[in-house]
Amino acid sequence: MKNIYLILAFTFIYSVHGQGLNLPTDYIRNSAQGNNIKWEKVEGSPYHYDEFKDGRLQINDSVYDARMRYNIYRDEIELKEEGNRIINLLKRDYIKIAIGNENLSIHRYVSVDKLKQGYFLELTNNSVGNSILLLKKLKITLVEASEATSTYKKDTPPRFVRKYDYYLKLSEKPARLIKLNKRSILSVLKDDNKVRLYFSKNKVKNEIDVINFIKFYNSN
Repeated sequence: MKNIYLILAFTFIYSVHGQGLNLPTDYIRNSAQGNNIKWEKVEGSPYHYDEFKDGRLQINDSVYDARMRYNIYRDEIELKEEGNRIINLLKRDYIKIAIGNENLSIHRYVSVDKLKQGYFLELTNNSVGNSILLLKKLKITLVEASEATSTYKKDTPPRFVRKYDYYLKLSEKPARLIKLNKRSILSVLKDDNKVRLYFSKNKVKNEIDVINFIKFYNSN
């Protein structure tokens, strides 16, 4: 575990009042990132859930409770303090986040042959050293407004469009994009006898099937 959470005697502590949360300024941005988008004019939402939910941050060996929500569009975690002021959690790959019954963390991943880093929902547990992890990458894109091209059509307002992808992460390697089928999983895990044996006896067609396979893989 990285030991970079070092508090000196003169460190300035930023307090999120009303939450019992004291975070060093290393982990927060004082206000939510500004933007020129008027959200109320856009159909849909940039958030996983619009409302703030009770959550928990684990930073190395310290745990903090907070009200949080996930801004998928900006790939940021927002914290709500007393007075309804919103601050952003800075991205640190050693910070673990739980919002409601969902766990989020930052992972490196390969996207169109480029190495990136971002938040993922963790669908399986990676407590075992050589375990594989099933991750779900939530994505929201902003589709610009468009004018009607004829009198028979209407103008289309700007809107948020949601989608998601699945990734497999093996050990410390960057997560790789997969589809929920045997062929795609084998392309990441290569020729593994126990994988082929499992696939010969079990179906793998949806999220639950893959979660069950990973539980088997990590326990054998």
